[in-house]
Amino acid sequence: MGQNYVGLDLSTKTGFVRLDEQGNVLDANEITLKDLEDPERMSLLAEKILSGIQPTDFVLIEGFSFNSSGRSVDFQYGIGWFIRIHLYRRGMKFVVVAPSQLKKFATGKGVGDKAAVAVGIAERFGFKHKSDNVRDAYVLAQIGRALNGHGQLIKTQKEVVEAILNPKPKAKAKNKA
Repeated sequence: MGQNYVGLDLSTKTGFVRLDEQGNVLDANEITLKDLEDPERMSLLAEKILSGIQPTDFVLIEGFSFNSSGRSVDFQYGIGWFIRIHLYRRGMKFVVVAPSQLKKFATGKGVGDKAAVAVGIAERFGFKHKSDNVRDAYVLAQIGRALNGHGQLIKTQKEVVEAILNPKPKAKAKNKA
């Protein structure tokens, strides 16, 4: 049995995609819960997400969008850390992909609106879905395949893979005296 790749676009409407080694879609859903209050909603949503992940899956998570604002941002950070901590405690392999890396892999550019990403995914992979969360999760799973050497990559996709595998060192914080 080969490696499966799970892409997660974590939010109140979580995109969940599982691909096999060849890139075949095994699962592509938007996971959401309505009519519940937090923390019950977050807890049950996290349980649904985690129950779909197998111990041998290679998981890719879209990183936080630090420019976001609004009421759902706190939920995104909460569910994002909740899932990361649970994967860590399970000893599971996961990679966090910056939103700009996801867009660059899908479109060839590090910026783009949801429509541009949808077009890039359809053109490069032939994948279409009504949910932008599922489309983002699909790209994340494809990045996982690429990290393990699967698929034919264009130049910008190779650049994304290289940046993930060999990240630039973080700048040291300046001391304020």
